Amino acid sequence: MNERQKDAIKKLQGRLRSDRNVTATLPDRGEADGGYAFTEVEGVTVVIGPRGGYIVPAVRTYHMDALDAAVEAHVLWDEQKERDDADTLTARNWDRGAP
Repeated sequence: MNERQKDAIKKLQGRLRSDRNVTATLPDRGEADGGYAFTEVEGVTVVIGPRGGYIVPAVRTYHMDALDAAVEAHVLWDEQKERDDADTLTARNWDRGAP
């Protein structure tokens, strides 16, 4: 994990504490080819790019800043799952995040 990624994890951890009162330390879930680091926010994978950017791959779309999406990853996932469970036929047409 490079310094930008370490800083991104610290920033995410700080936002989780201040915005959502999540005090658990973010787990280190390793790295992948290309220099991507992985962590989890309440069970939802968050990817930190080599330049410190945030990606929430389980959530198909989010209309907010990527850091905000990482902070809200669990909430966004739950909302997406609820929509998918209500309409499984449509959900199956998505590339990811479908039941």
